Amino acid sequence: MTRSHAILLALLVALAACKGPGGRGDARGERSEPDPRTLVDAAPAAPGAVSAWVVSSGTVESEIQVDLVPEASGVVTAIHVEEGDPVTRGQVLALIENPNLDATLTRAEAELARSEQAYGELERLAQAGAVSARDLADAHTALLAARANFDEARRSKAFTRITSPVDGVVSARDIKVGETASPARRTFQVVNPGRLRVPVPLPERDLPHVRPGLNARMFPVYAPDDVYEARVTRLSPTVDPSTGTFRAFVVPSDDVGDLKPGQYLSVRIEVDRHEDALLVPRKAVLYEEGVPYVFRVDPAPPEEEPEGAGRKPAPWWKGLAAKAKARLPGNKDTEKDQGPPGPKRVAKKIDLQLGFLDVEVAEVLSGLAEGDLVVTVGQETLRDGARIRLPGDPTAKDAEDEAGKKAGEGG
Repeated sequence: MTRSHAILLALLVALAACKGPGGRGDARGERSEPDPRTLVDAAPAAPGAVSAWVVSSGTVESEIQVDLVPEASGVVTAIHVEEGDPVTRGQVLALIENPNLDATLTRAEAELARSEQAYGELERLAQAGAVSARDLADAHTALLAARANFDEARRSKAFTRITSPVDGVVSARDIKVGETASPARRTFQVVNPGRLRVPVPLPERDLPHVRPGLNARMFPVYAPDDVYEARVTRLSPTVDPSTGTFRAFVVPSDDVGDLKPGQYLSVRIEVDRHEDALLVPRKAVLYEEGVPYVFRVDPAPPEEEPEGAGRKPAPWWKGLAAKAKARLPGNKDTEKDQGPPGPKRVAKKIDLQLGFLDVEVAEVLSGLAEGDLVVTVGQETLRDGARIRLPGDPTAKDAEDEAGKKAGEGG
């Protein structure tokens, strides 16, 4: 190495070592260049189970639900239960008063007593031969009619007692004391909250796929994180021609939790399942003209060999001088050529063929291999071949901080 070369090298090294305020990496110097890579998150394609679902919605109803209306009109005189009270079959819920029914029962009772007395007297006379058999028969007929009228009046009188025909809970009370109850108006509703079901309408095209015994899940609309396991118990035997749908009856498991009749639910019926499928997060899948694709995390391709490759290597001191020059403050061209530190990664656009789509995952039939990383966050703004980095990759700032730390330790 000539004397002039040695002097030049010494000057370059001295300039790099004397990098002061305003130099790249100094806390008081100029700001670092922004990282040109896009920060993304990724997840591997991995084997797992995925299901195919038929999705619908419906309203919870009780298999035992009764609307009670009185069989006779009358003024409500007493109410014995309120909403939420448990009741048993035959229990009296309320009383109504109807003067006509009271009078009818009184007249029927008196007529029955008179007929019984008349028939008894004619029967004794007939035994003595004082009356004909025809007269006795007419008296017997009158007695039977009086008994029938009395039974009818007694049953009608019972209409003033509103009773529950089933065991359950009072879900509605629609009358008040002093009001007039009538057969045209509901007075109470009684339901059995332990026997719930959800009838869901399904399109006719799903008829070949849905059958009794399939597993299902139910999600309250306003509490989607609450999941209730369920099962399809039966299907309606006909298709509604006006809507083109049939009904599937979905029954929750023994633990109905907080489900209430009248609650609106989203229902998912599992119609098929693949146990060992290649899966990616569903949020990673994008579509372009109906074709699904993902961005796979690939190593960056090697940089092109500089022009003039294959020539005799430059002297060692020139390489050292170039490294020293790269450390000079403000040398933007050299900094740009170096690029950010850490693993070099790019986003590779990969078209997919998908199978089942679940809520969280998608089945990949072709396009990826097990272990391939796919971008799950930040993929909407990527393009094919874009430079990316993962949360754990070092940044240019990390490299500057590390270099500063080493320099401080060396000083």
